[in-house]
Amino acid sequence: MRIGIYRTCGIGDAVQLTPLFQQIRADFPDAKVTFFTSENVAPLLDGCPFLDETVPFPSSLLAGTAAEWGGFPMWRQIARRGKWDLFLDLEPRWRRSLGIMLVRAGRKGGLQGDGWKPVRLFDEFLIQHPAGLDRGHSSARYLELWQKVTGNKDRRLGYNLDHVLASPASLPELPARFVCLVPGAGNAMNPGEAKRWPFTNWLRLAGQLAEAGFIPVWLGSAEDERLFPTGGTGINLMGRLDLRQACQTVGKGMALIGNDSALFHIALATRTKAVGLFGPTNPQRTGPFRNPSSLILKARFGRVAPALLARHGTDADRDALDACVPMQELGLDLVSHEVFGYLAASPNSPELQ
Repeated sequence: MRIGIYRTCGIGDAVQLTPLFQQIRADFPDAKVTFFTSENVAPLLDGCPFLDETVPFPSSLLAGTAAEWGGFPMWRQIARRGKWDLFLDLEPRWRRSLGIMLVRAGRKGGLQGDGWKPVRLFDEFLIQHPAGLDRGHSSARYLELWQKVTGNKDRRLGYNLDHVLASPASLPELPARFVCLVPGAGNAMNPGEAKRWPFTNWLRLAGQLAEAGFIPVWLGSAEDERLFPTGGTGINLMGRLDLRQACQTVGKGMALIGNDSALFHIALATRTKAVGLFGPTNPQRTGPFRNPSSLILKARFGRVAPALLARHGTDADRDALDACVPMQELGLDLVSHEVFGYLAASPNSPELQ
């Protein structure tokens, strides 16, 4: 059996796909599963036991007009691979999926905006509403589509990057008690300035952590190092680690504090204590998935209870989580209070269950 999946994405998006990858492998253990994606996420998936092959497309190919209107350069390459038994197109914008008409598959599933469409691209599809109206988590949406295409039940699996932690990586010497700080967000294709907590707050939080005996370790890209001068506060590893080294550093830390970003999702997938800072994005969509032990703080809302992340609560709660709030409205005092309470709690304490 041959199963293909297509999704151009950032690193955090790739982590959110791992529950689907596990589900597919569990449902069809002998299938050959091929994932077509962006080149920036390929190192994260190298050695992933749930995939047989990852085919990366360069960002130069993904960002052009042809990619936006039909995605034909990528779909032609996929079509040359022959016929698929199942093919899932997880592109969030329908117009990037028009080229799937070139692909031969026994059954196709995808995401589709509401309203009239000139052609039918998929045998089964989920309606993709405008941004902000889909309150379900992205991972849950992928699994829902899989269930619709195959009829298989959800196996209740979460994020998984065990293959990354198991592979050896050369790391710099790290202190015994360190907390990873991630002030950046976004990537080359999707800049994330609006998701970044003010850096002055990061510096003050780092100072508070150092005073309490925690060593701040700054993580991020070379661009983050240019944007966020730490001034010697803690250990600056921004731009000094590759993706797999960063994953293993996160896995060895006492906790990670980050914006809604790739490394925050990596912390969730490595079962590291994780604090996520949210403002314009909704943690019900891109926050933790089946991970009640994390700490989520939303600007103008405060601490988000695990029940709300599972889409419970009042309509007012859900509207507040959906609101596009500037990160400046997430106060340092609130973050400090919640972070230090979270760090002080035992991993087995009721607060983290």
